[in-house]
Amino acid sequence: MKKLLYTLKGNEEYDWAGLSVSDKAVNWYVKIKNVGWVGNKIYSLIVNGKRGPEFDNIGWLTLSPDSKQFAYMAQEKWGLKLIKKIKYFLIGQKYHGEYFVVSNGKRGPEFDNIKEYSLTFSPDSKQFAYTAKKNGNWFGLLNGKRGPAFDYIKENSLTFSPDSKQFAYIAIEKDKWFVVLNGKRGPEFDDVNDINEYSLTFSPDSKQFVYTAKENDKWFIVINGKRGHEFDDVGWLAFSPDSKQFVYTAKKNGNWFGLLNGRREPEFDDAAWGGGYSLTFSPDSKQFAYTSNENYKWFVVLNGKRGPEFDEIDEWLFYSDFGGPNLTFSPDSKQFAYIAKENDKWFVVLNGKRGPEFDDVGWLKFSPDSKQFAYAAEKDEQKSIVLNGRESKEIYDRIYSLEYYKQEKCFIFLALNSKNLYLVKMK
Repeated sequence: MKKLLYTLKGNEEYDWAGLSVSDKAVNWYVKIKNVGWVGNKIYSLIVNGKRGPEFDNIGWLTLSPDSKQFAYMAQEKWGLKLIKKIKYFLIGQKYHGEYFVVSNGKRGPEFDNIKEYSLTFSPDSKQFAYTAKKNGNWFGLLNGKRGPAFDYIKENSLTFSPDSKQFAYIAIEKDKWFVVLNGKRGPEFDDVNDINEYSLTFSPDSKQFVYTAKENDKWFIVINGKRGHEFDDVGWLAFSPDSKQFVYTAKKNGNWFGLLNGRREPEFDDAAWGGGYSLTFSPDSKQFAYTSNENYKWFVVLNGKRGPEFDEIDEWLFYSDFGGPNLTFSPDSKQFAYIAKENDKWFVVLNGKRGPEFDDVGWLKFSPDSKQFAYAAEKDEQKSIVLNGRESKEIYDRIYSLEYYKQEKCFIFLALNSKNLYLVKMK
């Protein structure tokens, strides 16, 4: 089923679009760019068909986990100001105004800067935080209340515990880095490793807290306040879903390896670029997988067994038009899938079996009952969905946000063809 959501008008262009799907609701959103004179751009957001106000700049939209709230960074008085016209040439000058957050349609206070990717809702959707700058100082705002001022706060470090009762972030003052946990400032280090959202990690039961730090050119983890062994580098961190297992990657003497529950895993040339996004436990916590490479060949290690070699296996699909994590277990933990590349072609390996080849592949998704499996694919610059091994007949210019909608027991995604944006459902 395909439903038309929006058609571009005049000088409008699509900037990005996305879906937020809960058990009983589907929310769609799209950022519209309107190109004016001298390249000036006016942006607006459409959420569930309702168009918001226009601004000179709009950041990425952040939705609450319950899909009932949304927020984004915006700016006014930002762009190019016409100075003068000389024959056929327009002379402009850049300028920028104040930053503010628009939350649930309400405009917040103005600041000198706001990091758009810092906007964060708690897992229970009852709390909201972001970082802002005023008069040379950075601070966090939690539920509208301003925290202490620092020289800088790392925007991707704002982290709530899974039970929403704890809140942490990374800050710097006088060239020293530290973690602020529940309002309390921790010990200072030469650096605290900020690696996207995985920089600070709570266990799923919210009882444990870990991060990586650096001092005297040596890296180590700090888990529950205790400093671990020193290494030349430390990569990514992961707890099992039952919180009983913990793994991270480390580098020593030129080789990367994993430490699972303190036990050292085999060494390879590169444990998946520090191993982060590829450190994957099954939902039942009984299986563990990661990517690695040796002699310029990539492979997956599943439950300690090394799989077949390929030219490339991305631990996170940064360079794909689709994105998302790679190594994927089904909800019942009985199936396992990942994306690999050989001879410049990408394909899915599902339960050890190699699928058809494409120019690009991403968004691996199992249905909640683990009986269906879908992903997005591209061939000759045309995008499609592969469901249970069959490629859809419909092709699109672009596909956004492949999700599963429990209410109607179907996969759902946004698709773009020319000027038209569609909501598509597949069973």
